[in-house]
Amino acid sequence: MKFTVIHRDRKRRLDGYILGKRLRLSLGTANDSTADAWKNKIERALQGGADSPLWPELKRFLPPQTFRTLAEIVGYREAPAIEQPTWVQLHAAFCAEMQSRIVLGKLAKVSRGGRGLALDIAILHRVFAFAIDTEMVEKNPVRLDGRPGDNPEGGAQPFTGEELRKLRESAGDDLLAFQLFRWTGLRRSDAIALTWGEIDWQAAEINRLTQKRKKRVLLPIPQELLFALEAERDRRKPDLQERVLLHPGTQDPLSVKRIYERMKALGRRAEVANVHPHRFRDTFAVDMLARGASPYDVAKLLGDTVATIEKHYAPFVKELRDRARRFMENGEGLEKTSGTIWTQSQGTTRRLQ
Repeated sequence: MKFTVIHRDRKRRLDGYILGKRLRLSLGTANDSTADAWKNKIERALQGGADSPLWPELKRFLPPQTFRTLAEIVGYREAPAIEQPTWVQLHAAFCAEMQSRIVLGKLAKVSRGGRGLALDIAILHRVFAFAIDTEMVEKNPVRLDGRPGDNPEGGAQPFTGEELRKLRESAGDDLLAFQLFRWTGLRRSDAIALTWGEIDWQAAEINRLTQKRKKRVLLPIPQELLFALEAERDRRKPDLQERVLLHPGTQDPLSVKRIYERMKALGRRAEVANVHPHRFRDTFAVDMLARGASPYDVAKLLGDTVATIEKHYAPFVKELRDRARRFMENGEGLEKTSGTIWTQSQGTTRRLQ
């Protein structure tokens, strides 16, 4: 078996005899050195038979007809291609695995103690939402019920008046932070980022664009907080871009984690359970509602929606129920019942006067 490279038109051809049969096959190249290299590889592949590792390489570079002719001589057959799963098959299998892990509780073990399970599902839902947007899938296989963090059994957890008194008395170096949370209801990310330039001293208001919802809030500053802010301003004489809340010890800006830890420490000093920044937001909202503010008023102050205020606070707040009871028993309405005394006897209710 001996081949030579011959010139035919502009292409190089392989010419020779094998098993008494003359072959003249195109090499698909006009370059002499490339043609010689392919000739040598073809000769080695034929000598090695069907098991030669050169056949896949030859298939990539030789003209199809040339490769088929040579492969038939030695009986070379390609291994059957492994069917690659489609994207639909992959995402269906993935979702089945995720569902199994959720049902078995395995995901909960690595999801921040199980408390972040709803968030994990929401993230997975968003991943497939992207797949829908890019037309990789037609339907989101992950069902999302509600929003992460929703708790239909829970609700607002405002401090009581007694708890606020204990916190105020135990605040110490954290008194300004306590008063800012108490009288503004700001989220901790907004509280620690509040600058002196966002305080309108003439109007006695805080004017801030909230970080989470990007809503502008105008918060009236009550006297207790106003006096504390004025005293801090006179002591520090800050620039307008400086932050209002600083670490009492280092005078450095506070981080979200640090302010959370300081409020927890305040709760321990005051012997008040479960103290954290968001409870002050609950307290502010409930306090405003109990004082007669409407859900719309509170929503504007908090930079939230009326629906959120009505859902998160109204159904769970005892102060609001007590206020409704006073309205019901004030003797006004369709039936004038002022001064009426009711008595119950033998399963019936009667009006005595």
